[in-house]
Amino acid sequence: MLENRLKETKENHINITHFLWHQGESDNGTYETEYEHGLTEVIELTQRYYPEAEFFVSQASANCPNTSSEAILKSQRDVTKLKNVFMGSNTDLIDANDRWDGCHLSGRGVEKASNDWIQLIQLPQKSS
Repeated sequence: MLENRLKETKENHINITHFLWHQGESDNGTYETEYEHGLTEVIELTQRYYPEAEFFVSQASANCPNTSSEAILKSQRDVTKLKNVFMGSNTDLIDANDRWDGCHLSGRGVEKASNDWIQLIQLPQKSS
């Protein structure tokens, strides 16, 4: 499905400059290498069609009631070693006070994540 959408955008002369990846919560419990392999495939596919586009990967792994998954977070950090791949917002750091049900982001939680995205897009960062 992703490849079909990428083909369509190219055929319609739509220039994509940034990809924002926010996913990982449902993979909480997945092996690090399995997650990283799948995410790398997605990144490489986007780069095939838009090699100059920047790809930002959020730190997102907490899947209520499970806490953050260090394996998923590590994979999300490690892919920033790839060309044009950078750190995105770390929504695992947004606490329960900014989640309407203690899990899903409230309006204030979304605002915090959005502000992080803006800063990171303006000043792209690799994982240290």
